[in-house]
Amino acid sequence: MYTEKEIVELYLQGMNQVKISEQDGRSRPTIQGILKRHGVLRPNNKGILTENKEAIITLVKGGHTASEIAELIGSVDTSVYRFIKANKLADDYHYRELLKDKVDIVCQMRKDGKTIPEIAKTLGYSLSCVGQVLFSRKVYGKHKKVNSTFFDRLDNPDSAHVFGLWLGDGHIAKRGNAICLRMTDGDVIYKTAKAMGFEGKIGVYKPSGKGRKDYYCLDLADKQLKENLILKGCGRNKTKNLDFPDINLFGEHINSMVLGFFEADGCLSLSNRQYTLGFIGTYGFINGLFKFLYEKFNLNCHPTKHYGKSDFIYCLKISNRDHLFAILNWLYKDATFYMDRKYQKYQEFLKYYSQTTPC
Repeated sequence: MYTEKEIVELYLQGMNQVKISEQDGRSRPTIQGILKRHGVLRPNNKGILTENKEAIITLVKGGHTASEIAELIGSVDTSVYRFIKANKLADDYHYRELLKDKVDIVCQMRKDGKTIPEIAKTLGYSLSCVGQVLFSRKVYGKHKKVNSTFFDRLDNPDSAHVFGLWLGDGHIAKRGNAICLRMTDGDVIYKTAKAMGFEGKIGVYKPSGKGRKDYYCLDLADKQLKENLILKGCGRNKTKNLDFPDINLFGEHINSMVLGFFEADGCLSLSNRQYTLGFIGTYGFINGLFKFLYEKFNLNCHPTKHYGKSDFIYCLKISNRDHLFAILNWLYKDATFYMDRKYQKYQEFLKYYSQTTPC
């Protein structure tokens, strides 16, 4: 643990609060309080950028990159870039401007087999920034073997399950053929990769900040897989526009699709001696899921807006014990693989109610 004087010195030397917090072992608010007490805390990036808007305009017109501008005004290049884009100060600013002299390094690291998360972590840039640099240079990772026909049909447990995972935590690139699945539960990512016949490397992304979990990334580039995902209802901008897919796509295995979505965006929790099964997503998806479960299990609950979230985020909470037993047993019926953490919660649920007297 550093002394307050050492913390101030590190900060004045250019180390940010997050790094100091990681090395010192105390929280970022504590570090921030120490810096405020000593009167050395710099304004946040938003304040710096707003105060220097006219200077930024002049520097952009003069041909300076975001990196150069950040050095001159005491900000960081990613914030300067976003400020330029948000205020439409330039039409032709590209992500590659952020990396300045590191473009060749990024491209070489990718050619050497490094994943985008590994490059981003090493150089301290976002996944999007590194991805756009590589795209602009037409540098792609080595082709990794994967079953391109995996999503051709969804009427089998594996494809339906993985499709559900993608509905919750998948990403579809706007350009190119890139698709990815990112989750903090590494076991289900490795199981998904095996089910899809993927022989490449799983990326592990370590976010900055104390206590944040690693992300495991299954990054693929396959035109057929991407087209099938979009065609069957898993498109871009899922946060706002996702609808419940056509149940006829899954045959008898729609439970596997719902299981995948549960593992991505669902929960099973115990509070006040009562278990609750929950799903969270867009109104279109949650309402479609409710209608299906209502017809199948005669649910007595309805979708509600998720407290504290955006207007388009809804949740479905199920607490009736009979419904919980029926739905959870249905979810895991014939499952060929599952997320260990949530399967353990399912087992704890069964054990808990096996020890209580039925009402």
